[in-house]
Amino acid sequence: MRIYIILALCFCLLVSCSSPDEKKERHYLKAMEYVKQDKARAAILELRNAIQIDAAYANARYQLGLLYLDEGNPQNAFRELLRAADLDHTNLDANLKAAEYYLITRQKDECRKVVERILQNDPGYVDGLALLANLELIEGNFDAAMTAIDKIGSAAESSDRLLNIKGRIYAAQQKWADAESTFRKAIDINSENLNNYQLLLAMVQSRNEVDKAKTLLDQMVEKFPRNPQVYLLQANFYRSQNDSEQAEAALLKTIEVEPDTAQFRLILADFYIQTNATDKAESLLLQATAEIPENNDIMAMLARIYFEQKKYAESQDLVDTIIEAEPDHKEAKLLLVRFMMKDGENLQAKPLLLKMNKDYPQWAEPYFYFGLVHLNLGEVELAQQSVAKAIQLNNYNDRYHTLMAQILQIQGEYEGAQKEASVALQLNPKNFRAALILSRALIGSKKFADAVAFLTEMEKQVPENIEIKGSLALAYLGIKDRENAEKTLDRLLEMEPGNNKAISLLLALKFQNDLPGAEKFVEERISLFPDNGGLYLLLGDILVKGQKHDNALLAYENAQRLNPEDMQPYLKTGRLLVAMGRKDEAMAQYRSMVEKQPDSIVGRMGIATLLEAEGKNAEAMEQYRKVLAIKSDFAPAANNLAWQIASSADGDLGEALKLAMMAKQAFPEEPHIADTLGWVHYKRKSYSLAIPQFEIALNNRPNDPIISYHLAQALAANGNKDRAVELLETILRDNETFAEKAAAAELLRVLKQGQG
Repeated sequence: MRIYIILALCFCLLVSCSSPDEKKERHYLKAMEYVKQDKARAAILELRNAIQIDAAYANARYQLGLLYLDEGNPQNAFRELLRAADLDHTNLDANLKAAEYYLITRQKDECRKVVERILQNDPGYVDGLALLANLELIEGNFDAAMTAIDKIGSAAESSDRLLNIKGRIYAAQQKWADAESTFRKAIDINSENLNNYQLLLAMVQSRNEVDKAKTLLDQMVEKFPRNPQVYLLQANFYRSQNDSEQAEAALLKTIEVEPDTAQFRLILADFYIQTNATDKAESLLLQATAEIPENNDIMAMLARIYFEQKKYAESQDLVDTIIEAEPDHKEAKLLLVRFMMKDGENLQAKPLLLKMNKDYPQWAEPYFYFGLVHLNLGEVELAQQSVAKAIQLNNYNDRYHTLMAQILQIQGEYEGAQKEASVALQLNPKNFRAALILSRALIGSKKFADAVAFLTEMEKQVPENIEIKGSLALAYLGIKDRENAEKTLDRLLEMEPGNNKAISLLLALKFQNDLPGAEKFVEERISLFPDNGGLYLLLGDILVKGQKHDNALLAYENAQRLNPEDMQPYLKTGRLLVAMGRKDEAMAQYRSMVEKQPDSIVGRMGIATLLEAEGKNAEAMEQYRKVLAIKSDFAPAANNLAWQIASSADGDLGEALKLAMMAKQAFPEEPHIADTLGWVHYKRKSYSLAIPQFEIALNNRPNDPIISYHLAQALAANGNKDRAVELLETILRDNETFAEKAAAAELLRVLKQGQG
């Protein structure tokens, strides 16, 4: 027994005394055995042990890099291969893979250094010369690229891979006949390689040689009838020819060939969505969920369809199921963001979108929705930056260009808006939203005749659309065609008798100096739409002009009852009561309400607006704060308080901005809220942020003199004095009186004096 113990001790001593070189070699050899046995994870562990002993062990790093490549871990693979190449310049394969990595990642200078190192070791190394040819081709050195291929010699004429490089060099030089014959020779040499056909197809399609492309695709289908990639290429070809029927047939073939692959069903569903066949997409995905159960990607696309169909409960159920199974599923997470946006929770959506942009930096969709969130919050410049990033990542999405056009239009950059809307229409001729934005951009840039022509054609195609008729009426007004403007607005009101914008424009056109006629006209509309609070506001304004103050108060009271979240009825009522000398009576009534119900928002808003109308702004602000203490997200109080703070000499503009943004989130399209946010930006001297808000307000309240004056102030401060002068001249000419008319006239005088 003692002899065995002694032998064991001797063995341990021998092992412990072995050198580091011997240890790393044992790990390496053991790893190679594991490789032969297809035990990749065990081999990786042994190679890492070897590298831990000797960080400069080039062979171990090379083999580890190869294993990582096989495992689908390119980041770790190329890290090891780059290190192996640096450590061992004689390992041509390691150096070649390092050079390929540099080329793929567009590190062309580094790629050239490694290629030169390879060719110094072996000037005739075929793969090295082929890579050099590719590098020269990418850098536009066509003669040098061809020289590299020629150095390979006759072998270049018998290799389909090398012939394809040669064909690409000819194509880059626009030597089309040589390129085509070279690509066809590559196909003849190896007709089993689909890539050979694809290169020739790409060239003939780039030259719009439709017949050649179709013939080649037919040959590919015959040669590779079980390869779904061929049918995808065929579908793309037919889509480029606007042949949706043939494209659909090709995509259906991909599913027939590989029925268990979810990706092809998703591609077909997306095709259906883009071609406005959503019912087909829904049916396809429902069938897919039965045939490929528990596939989160399929469920996510179905959830997106339900969301866009406003089937929110069905969409939410699917999203919940996906998130439970796969918490980081990106499509489901994006739908969660869209649910937040739907519910007006734009601020809450921001951090989620920020994380998505970080986690998926090459995915355009989150940037697009971040642009929408920014726009909803009035952050127009940030919206533009986000959408620009989405377009950078995917320049072929018409929705991205449409949103960019909308943003540019809001900013008054009408030429840019026209360009982006035109791109969207080129990508998707059926993009109605882009067409409308293009027409409005034409109106904004005063190309009224072009707008009339464009909108007239649109109206022929979509004769029952309200928005087209509203824009067409504005275009007619631009060319001074009052008759057609009135006819268009009359047709609009036949379709939608309660359209407040159309009614406002018709009032200005037909009843500018006829208050009884205007009153009767609006009352007729109210009889048709008794629940339209906006009509009561219009009626109240007309009655005030006609000195029918008691009736005006009743109209404003109805507007307040129908739209309790709208601040205008409160303000108009308060100002009118002060003008009537009934402030004390009204104040007593509101205070009585508050005494009985301390949390009465109506009572406190009434008190606040009366105080504001009387010029007691500090007391009014105190009441607005009390309203917000009762209901922290009550937009009218937040908006009015923001205005008062911004208008105060020592107001906290940071607080004003926060309040205005809160109101904006609740009512992103409300013109008076946009006006307030613009005013806060203006007082903060952020003129480029103020201008878009005033533009948004004017889009919803055309020709409002006060909003127009605010826009003129921002334009003048931002250096656009000519447009400011034009705007001021218009509002002073078209409006007999408004609250800030004297100030507008003085600003016009100062600006004109500066022009002189």
